[in-house]
Amino acid sequence: NGCHVIGSAGGAEKARWLDEIGFDGSIDYKSEKVKERLKELAPDGINVFFDNVGGPVLNDVLVRIASHARVVICGAISRYERETLPAGPANYFNVVFRQAKIEGFLLRGYEAEYDKAIERLKGWIESGQIIHREDVQTGFENIPSTLKRLFEGASIMRKLQRYGLLGEEEQKLDFVLQLTTQKFLE
Repeated sequence: NGCHVIGSAGGAEKARWLDEIGFDGSIDYKSEKVKERLKELAPDGINVFFDNVGGPVLNDVLVRIASHARVVICGAISRYERETLPAGPANYFNVVFRQAKIEGFLLRGYEAEYDKAIERLKGWIESGQIIHREDVQTGFENIPSTLKRLFEGASIMRKLQRYGLLGEEEQKLDFVLQLTTQKFLE
């Protein structure tokens, strides 16, 4: 919807894929200096940031937020396997200077919107406006290895684990979960 979209990924192959599917820019946070790339890709600042990573990437983004920016925190994978939790982002006070907002996001609480969201998402997938890949593993016995692959960043694709037949409500939620972090193209 007219947004300039920059994606962040851990690895050159993943960053290239973001460019291939239509992102306006990409950052490989494992090999590039995030602050410098953000200055280059978003010279006027960042208006909306959807964060699943946390850690140094979030800290670097907070340096570049625009006035009245919105920061949405959905996850913090950089913290998940740490024995001791790091301090919060050092640049958090820029939220005050820029009069920005930080808000948490979970699907819980939006159940009334699922049907509408599913219809919109289906339409975008069918029209090619959403481009995605899936890495589907089947069987309860594969849950540990699938989770390990997720935390190791083992592939570009969205990780899905199926271990039984889903009822109608579970299928709706499963579909919404699969698409929450996909790219919306015009």
